[in-house]
Amino acid sequence: MKSCSLSFIKLLLFVFNIVFCIIGIAFIGVGAYILTSLKDVKTFLDTGIIHSSGILIATGVIIFVISFFGCCGAKRESRCMLNTFIAFLVAVIILEIAVGVMAALYKQNFKDAFKDAMTKSIQDKNNPDKDAWDGIQKGFKCCGVNSYVDWEHNNKPVPKTCYKDANDVKTLYKDGCFNTIQEFISSNAGILIGIAFGLVIVKIAGVLFAICMCKGIKRERF
Repeated sequence: MKSCSLSFIKLLLFVFNIVFCIIGIAFIGVGAYILTSLKDVKTFLDTGIIHSSGILIATGVIIFVISFFGCCGAKRESRCMLNTFIAFLVAVIILEIAVGVMAALYKQNFKDAFKDAMTKSIQDKNNPDKDAWDGIQKGFKCCGVNSYVDWEHNNKPVPKTCYKDANDVKTLYKDGCFNTIQEFISSNAGILIGIAFGLVIVKIAGVLFAICMCKGIKRERF
């Protein structure tokens, strides 16, 4: 009866880690997509602020490594590897909760720092971030921080990237880049928060499966 129970838990844990591995790869892919989409935005990000896409990629790599320990531990019935799997998984759960709390606490700080950096960039007469602005305005179909007026107020011509068609003034993008980027981040953040919450529940289940298997192995051997 014990062997049957242990084999069932072993199967559950093995399947769990295969799915977990796929999720890790998905995290790496989503993080890379966001990083690529926001490549020009990085110019205006405060270096002291945690970059969400970097966290996603790092989390994906960590999940992939953890799932390796889980799969090997389940297949070999190794208590050592399963205990390592449990320790890593608990650490990731704590880290994700901590990051979530920090993100909620410093959300407004991030917005203020980002907008301030964009505003100072437009005010700079030397235009050091011209390429970044061109990339943002063209990619997000927006203009200036709040609108195209930001360029005019700083005695600068409205960039050609503020137009869908540089030869037609009627195609000027009306929306400011700050709000457009915020909407882009928010739309992705809502999905990611939902996924992250679901994964925390799944990870807790994984920890419980691994603990049950460790106890089952101990009973079988001793």
